[in-house]
Amino acid sequence: MFTRDPTPAEVALAAAFLVAGFALAYLFERFLGRHILRRAAGSRFRAPLLLLGALRGMAYFWLPLLSLDAVARILPLTPAALDLVRELTVVLLILAVTLVFVRVVGLLVARFATRSETQLPSISIFTTITQVLVLIVGVLVVLQFLGIAITPMLTALGVAGLAVALALQDTLSNLFAGFHLIASRKIRPGDFIRLDTGEEGYVTDVTWRNTTVRQIPRNSLIIPNAQLAAARVINFHLPARETGLAVEVGVSYDSDLRQVERVTLEVVRELRDLYPKRMAVTDPYLRFQAFKDFSINFSVMIFVREYLDQIFIRHEFIIRLHERYRREGITIPFPIRTVEFTPPALGEAASAPEPFPSTPPAPEPFPSTPPGSRPTPDPEAS
Repeated sequence: MFTRDPTPAEVALAAAFLVAGFALAYLFERFLGRHILRRAAGSRFRAPLLLLGALRGMAYFWLPLLSLDAVARILPLTPAALDLVRELTVVLLILAVTLVFVRVVGLLVARFATRSETQLPSISIFTTITQVLVLIVGVLVVLQFLGIAITPMLTALGVAGLAVALALQDTLSNLFAGFHLIASRKIRPGDFIRLDTGEEGYVTDVTWRNTTVRQIPRNSLIIPNAQLAAARVINFHLPARETGLAVEVGVSYDSDLRQVERVTLEVVRELRDLYPKRMAVTDPYLRFQAFKDFSINFSVMIFVREYLDQIFIRHEFIIRLHERYRREGITIPFPIRTVEFTPPALGEAASAPEPFPSTPPAPEPFPSTPPGSRPTPDPEAS
């Protein structure tokens, strides 16, 4: 390994270089890196911030690698050992640069996806696949540098990939179903959906295997992509987030329907002025629907900015409408049944059936002569 025994001075200098490499890496990450990140965060240019975020932690790779290269030059190593150290240094440096590119590409894809709704949705499946592709390229570069033939490996990987595809049919079906969901753009992160099973919530992420939906009680629903792609889904955010809220109301038959319409729409417009962030600017409308047994029913269509705003707006609308109807003298009836009893006529009373006797009739006495015997003749009768 050594051409001669290293002197104490060479050993001390090599150790100093190694310690200096790790110390400089720690100081850079601890103080200088954080200061640069704070300065970049205050800038209106986001590209330097993304690059610095990707480079964070890389000082622990690069500075010790430079120290290792310096140590190899200081110590009296054999040519074979020197070549081995240099190859190891280059391989680690390529892997470190590949890791930086993986981070940069992941951040760029996520930022590109979130800049505009016309772009790809910000979902982890695209970010993960892009990072894996960059990592594969880095590994191939390392193999090429080491002189390892790549073509036989690619052939072997193709055959192995076929066997893996047959063994992982469910996983691959979920993967391609995830691609289908993303490409069709019918279900996107942030959309509020309802499945044909009645489950509903916000889509938070689409991974390579499943889709995560955050339900209203703040629990997570995990759905395999293949099942979601085959299910009947209502997306309340397509074609727009604005949606309508229909509230059914009934008023008394004695009410002035023109007044009912005017008062009801005034209540809705007051709500829109009070909660502009929850209600849309679209004008509400009222339509009478039917004459029911106890009331005249109508429906009020209120437009809210998104689906979950319906819960709060419905609550406020019912309270304020009840208060306003009470002030205006408009009655909201509740079910009442009137039972009319007509007494029978005099002729019908005469033909009424006799009531049941209060005392039941006495049973007949048992015969004095038992059955089957001949009665004794009465002498006086003869």
